[in-house]
Amino acid sequence: MSDAIEPRPISDPADLVHRGALIGLQIGCLIYLVGMFGVAIPDPPWYRTLRAVSAGCPDPVEIQSSQSNPPRGAAATRKALRESRDRLPYWFGERVRVADDCARSHSRELELQRILDQPAAPGVADAARRVDEERARYAALREHEQRLTLGGYDLGSRIALGFIDLLVAWLTVKALLRSGKQIIRERHAQIMTRWRPVQRAILVFGVVVTVMTLCLSIDPSHKISIGSDSWVVWPWTWGSTLLSMIGIVAIFSVPATLLWLLGARDFVPTPVQPLASDGQCGVGDYVSFLHIWTILAFALGLAPTVLWIRHMSAPGASFVFAYLIPVIAGQLLIAILAARLVYNATVLRGRYRDAIQRIASTWAEIEAVKPAPDPTIPFIGENWWKLPATLGALLLAIWQVLEWTGASRVILGTIGG
Repeated sequence: MSDAIEPRPISDPADLVHRGALIGLQIGCLIYLVGMFGVAIPDPPWYRTLRAVSAGCPDPVEIQSSQSNPPRGAAATRKALRESRDRLPYWFGERVRVADDCARSHSRELELQRILDQPAAPGVADAARRVDEERARYAALREHEQRLTLGGYDLGSRIALGFIDLLVAWLTVKALLRSGKQIIRERHAQIMTRWRPVQRAILVFGVVVTVMTLCLSIDPSHKISIGSDSWVVWPWTWGSTLLSMIGIVAIFSVPATLLWLLGARDFVPTPVQPLASDGQCGVGDYVSFLHIWTILAFALGLAPTVLWIRHMSAPGASFVFAYLIPVIAGQLLIAILAARLVYNATVLRGRYRDAIQRIASTWAEIEAVKPAPDPTIPFIGENWWKLPATLGALLLAIWQVLEWTGASRVILGTIGG
């Protein structure tokens, strides 16, 4: 009789969770790509013409004269300029204003230079100082004029950035699975049961924040840099960009969901064993998980926050509150995730103390049995006041980074109105 075929072993619980996370990442990537290829259509004719006219004017003052006398005299150019004044009044007005100011500044510089060329002329001493000031003013105007850009849509770079986001999310998932393997091994059934409702809630939260940010920032009156994905230029491209951003939200909802689930209070190990042979009460891996991801949560949230604020606060533009919505929402979610991990550490400390009371009732008995020290001390400190101090130092470090990048001045200026 032939040997019976052995049944296929059950998959590793970590593999099951990993597979579910990969499916979520793939769905988010698909949404992102659909949004990206949705913008792969030509810009509207008036916008293409305006970009050509703007790029073809070596001196910005020509953009003003082109309103009545277009460089190429085409009717399409006149129509494009007329439509741009209607759709982009702030941008067009700034372009004309800067052009006029540049012309006046250049004329004043030439006049002052003529005075300097005549040593006997009155006001020579003051003219040297004023010509330097005028040159500095002209350079600042030209710099501002260069920021008044009309951009296209670089599909290749956007797709590359999307895949970088996907890589970061995937690496974060891998790190969570590796550091939380003990929790997954013991609680994988509960994790898989809770996955969908938790991810759905995080996804809805992220989508609402994204839609609010884009909808509240449609008004072009504060923008000096216009792109073809702007609502006033091409609503279809704007909508496709929104879809791609929802894809990014879906991608990062996967590691956020996994961290939320692994940080559940009912996953805190029990019982705590002060006499365990590992010297860490049998919960050393869990405490390391809490410690590492409390720090990484703030670190991973800081970089995109700073980059977003720096990108959206170009000199000369008004930084509207809508740009702070994703910052506030993202930091709020990170703070909640970190607070859950810290709370679990306090729960674990309470269970450690309960275990100590069960094995010894006096200090002499405790010294006799020599239990392992509180495993949460490396994380939240020995005394309760050390935790706020640690978190305060972390927030201070974050604020120093914001100060170094200039993002803090934008935040304070916005809050102060």
